[in-house]
Amino acid sequence: ISLLLMCCVLVYAAATSKNTERKVIHDARRVVKQAESSPWYYHGLDGPAFTNYTVSGIQVREYPAQQWVSTDIEGTQFDIAQNKGFELLFDYISGENEEKIEIDMTTPVLTFVQPGDGPNCASLFTVSFFVPYQYQTSGIIYDTSLVLSFHHIHTNLHWFYIMWTYLHPDGPPKPSNEDVYIQTIGPSTVAVNEFSG
Repeated sequence: ISLLLMCCVLVYAAATSKNTERKVIHDARRVVKQAESSPWYYHGLDGPAFTNYTVSGIQVREYPAQQWVSTDIEGTQFDIAQNKGFELLFDYISGENEEKIEIDMTTPVLTFVQPGDGPNCASLFTVSFFVPYQYQTSGIIYDTSLVLSFHHIHTNLHWFYIMWTYLHPDGPPKPSNEDVYIQTIGPSTVAVNEFSG
């Protein structure tokens, strides 16, 4: 009986491992596809994934929940608040984080304005950078030991490199500045219309 039980456990472990390997491959391919299918106006930078459609000549974009690094600035002038927020976030991607690593610049830079109570009251400006694809944790299951064991079973170095490079289970490095934080924005629907100016 104990031999039969041990065989059942091994078969179950192999099946579970195979399903988990498939999940890792699927997630790695999704990340690579997302990176390869970015719109031209991202200019080769990582940016938020979206699907789009047109309604009465207006482009509508559906953004899933995605991670952003953000900071809040109080002020009365948009330009000054945005510049200060940009500088704090640029410091973060330049290595001012717990891992002291540089992170690639992304696009776009978001600025959300929560207006103050009156015309001369300070507003709250939330300035945000998109977290690069490799640090997005939404829907990605990743375990270094699994990838290493998968690498030993299947010698596909290309997929090993992609999984190792693109997937970080813990998300982006934690900011070392207490005024900078990681947040999830979305899901959201946005209408887009181009005009000259």
